[in-house]
Amino acid sequence: MIRACLVNTVIISAADTGFFGLLSGLVKSIRATQPEPFPFCVLDCGLEPDQRGWLAALDVALVEPGWDYTGFEAPGPWFKAMTARPNLPKWVPGYEMYFWIDADCWVQDWAGPQKILDAAAEAGVAAVTESDNAYPVTIGPDPDRHMAKFKDWNRAIIGS
Repeated sequence: MIRACLVNTVIISAADTGFFGLLSGLVKSIRATQPEPFPFCVLDCGLEPDQRGWLAALDVALVEPGWDYTGFEAPGPWFKAMTARPNLPKWVPGYEMYFWIDADCWVQDWAGPQKILDAAAEAGVAAVTESDNAYPVTIGPDPDRHMAKFKDWNRAIIGS
């Protein structure tokens, strides 16, 4: 198996000033648990200068993404992160593997991200579904209501 640490990998997240508290926790948790640090980049969707300085001190690169798609009314500058994610090689060029992790995540043990990176190195891509009890569409009071569409989507993604 290819270890992802041997592949040219970058970790990417995004935040604006309102999400900086969560992002700073993510950065600290990753830096504390990684056996070998990867390059880390943050899509700057509205950070303050002192927040940018804090990230730079931890060797986190910053990129200010533009709008990759037009013709819609964006809810705010933070939405640039949503349109940039399918285009990460455009905004952060030069890597073989792009590991996206949301700013509101926290890494307790590097074994979890390492499994994802290893799977991506072996198969070419890896994805983790996002679900929580707070998401009533798939978990809440009537989870079967959307289950057929959810299963179809999962099958389409994994190609089976």
